[in-house]
Amino acid sequence: MSDRSKSLLHVLFISLVAFSLSVTVASAEVSTVLYDGNALEFTTPPDVVAYANTAYVTPPSEFQITTSGTIWRYNQWAALMNQGNWIEAKTTVETTTVGVQFWGDTNDGWARVLVDGSEVWTGNTYGSDAYYPGGAYIKYLEISGLDRTTHTIRVENMGTNGAGGGDDVTIFFFGLMAPSAVGPTPISEKGLVAYYPFDGDAKDYSGNNNHGTNNGAVFVSGVKNQALSFDGKDDYVRSPVNINPDKMPQVTIIAWAKSNLESRTIISHDNGGFDRTIAIDNRGGGLGWSAFSGSGGVLGFHPATIGEWTFIATVYDQDAQTITMYVDDKVYQKKGVLSGGWDYTNIGSNPSYGGNFDGVIDEVRIYNYALSQSEINSIRQGATVPGPSPTPTPTPSPTPISQRGLVAYYPFDGDVRDYSGNNNHGTPNGNVVFTAGVVGNSAATFDGKSHIEVKDSDSLDLTEDFTFAGWLNKKDAGVGGWAVVFSKGDTSSLFAVNSPYALYHDSNGIYSSVRVAGQTITSTAETNFNEWYFVTVTKDGSELKFYINGELKDTKKSAVSIPESDTNLLIGIDPPGTSEYFRGSMDDLRIYNVALSQSEINAIYKGTTVPAPTPIPTPTPEPAIDKFNGLMFESRSKATGSSVQIPLTLYGVRDNIGNMDMTLRYDSSVLVATEVVKGSLTSDSLFDYNIIDGTIKISFADKDGFSGDGSVAHVRFNVVGAEGSSTALDIVSLSANRADMTPVKIPAKDGVFKVTSLEASKGDAGGDGGELTALDALYALQMAVGKIPEDLAMDVNGDGSVTSIDARQILRSSAKLG
Repeated sequence: MSDRSKSLLHVLFISLVAFSLSVTVASAEVSTVLYDGNALEFTTPPDVVAYANTAYVTPPSEFQITTSGTIWRYNQWAALMNQGNWIEAKTTVETTTVGVQFWGDTNDGWARVLVDGSEVWTGNTYGSDAYYPGGAYIKYLEISGLDRTTHTIRVENMGTNGAGGGDDVTIFFFGLMAPSAVGPTPISEKGLVAYYPFDGDAKDYSGNNNHGTNNGAVFVSGVKNQALSFDGKDDYVRSPVNINPDKMPQVTIIAWAKSNLESRTIISHDNGGFDRTIAIDNRGGGLGWSAFSGSGGVLGFHPATIGEWTFIATVYDQDAQTITMYVDDKVYQKKGVLSGGWDYTNIGSNPSYGGNFDGVIDEVRIYNYALSQSEINSIRQGATVPGPSPTPTPTPSPTPISQRGLVAYYPFDGDVRDYSGNNNHGTPNGNVVFTAGVVGNSAATFDGKSHIEVKDSDSLDLTEDFTFAGWLNKKDAGVGGWAVVFSKGDTSSLFAVNSPYALYHDSNGIYSSVRVAGQTITSTAETNFNEWYFVTVTKDGSELKFYINGELKDTKKSAVSIPESDTNLLIGIDPPGTSEYFRGSMDDLRIYNVALSQSEINAIYKGTTVPAPTPIPTPTPEPAIDKFNGLMFESRSKATGSSVQIPLTLYGVRDNIGNMDMTLRYDSSVLVATEVVKGSLTSDSLFDYNIIDGTIKISFADKDGFSGDGSVAHVRFNVVGAEGSSTALDIVSLSANRADMTPVKIPAKDGVFKVTSLEASKGDAGGDGGELTALDALYALQMAVGKIPEDLAMDVNGDGSVTSIDARQILRSSAKLG
């Protein structure tokens, strides 16, 4: 044990998590389950309001702690060092669930856990150091279903076992959550058919007695009190609720879920026709939270974050032929007509195909109508459904506005329906999602591959005058340029009859433009990317007027008549080529068949509040101290004889870059370049490079373009210079064009590389001179298995080679485990 301070931290986490039960339990049904876990995440106990840190002698009032034998305190943990040692924690508050977290390596041996004097588990906590972290024993033992009272948890050191290991058991802390005063009570809400809080049972608390049957799932900590944990093998809950379209034309299904795997079913009654189902699926354009949409279809996807609670609600509306899925604060919608499935509903599995869920599900609700977005948001925030009209309606503007001549109105408040009264409803294609907007509850956001299609109708034929109006927030010029808002007909046609009208921009996405009877008319008023602005264009006879934020900017001339057309109206795409898509957000989009006056336009504009411009939601790398915007050759330092990978990082450039050429220069007596690899922004780009003594030429080409903050390339070098030498990392030349082939000037900033001592660069694979990170440990592991060349700067223990032991020591340093 003398070498204990040099070993990996051992953690034994004991949590006393209390939940409210639905009824008073006289004789509880106790369940003991062993889970995988990650002790590093438990620096503070999850789901607790108080915990006893073993660094302190006196525990808080929630605990009475007793020990026996040789106890060694070190930093924040205490070790039972010899066979026969034990530690007990008696709670002074009531609880129904207790748990024990083990982390073991070669120092650890046999342990026994007792609750109130009864043995609940015995096992070996030994783990092999050689393959850390895969060789460590990291398990979580949970005992649930106890009577709600105080309990005593005892952990005993049973010594070594024939399977190997040492004779230690180590405790980090005890934790607990105070129980709720009362259990769930039946609730009465409009349209609520079934409500499963899973607080100690699978009963229905809607008052309709649609009680579920639990097949193997166990009770654990949830979003609200308890939840059910499913093993991914054969656990599920059977609900008697029949959600078939002939019984419930409209249905809303809501749940909280935390998944351990990137697959499997949350709720389903599917019998083979892609019937009403919520799951993690990969058939909706990517892997993530999805909803079945009938006829072999899957609605969209929202990337699933493993191990995190996610709020999911799906609204099936057979009458409107739509499926709307809410994932946290995102909204997805598409058309779909569903057939019937089974006359019961499974929670945690697909009744026809298994797909058993591996994770935790809580707060399941089923309603017999289509809840609005505001109702769903209320449930997500923990409120009772306020009960407004079930049909989503646009939020009225604070100031009365003219409805004169309104033929299509899309508030985009969680759907793509037309609220003008003319039934020009849209159908989303691709991942049209709903995010925060300017007016009402949300705006429609387009990813450069999605659009909305509106079937042709007589009301959409604008024969002479019109007003186009809407709030826009363009990310860029869009895929293919032109930042297309909407179009009816072929905007590339020279014949008026084929090109009645469209609203878009110039090829750079800057200046508002319209297409009228085959003619393109463009304003000279400039607009910005990543900012909300209100655009309005009116046509009164042959006079066109362009407004930005209610202010008249331009007056132009156009054709007088507009031909009728039987083509569909397309929002977010220009039909001449599928490459011209809008990328960004739209809100409160309107089409009138009259020219509104200045006062009417101002009434619409002033009835809304413009939100502050929102930065592009891209991952932000560590910024340069001087907030440099452009391409930077990063500075690094490493020892001679080592290797280093130096990034070329793009900061603060919002243009969509279609191609880039650069020439780099360095001192070849200090560094020898061996390879250039793509960066995070250019993973899908065409790319080539040429290394000539002291010079590197790199070129990129991308059909869709790349933008944002991140690396465009990494240059790999061998360090050959003497300690103390250095070289400039120069960007000698740099040229680039946007995706539409217009030139763009990008500033460049040079870096410096310094050759340091071997000791100064120990474990620092990136050569950034900062604190060691998990990425440095990963590089060491890759060297240990031969995936990348060995770099002796990563030999932190000095045994002459890079092994998993070095990786482990670097990881410990990065986590500051001492």
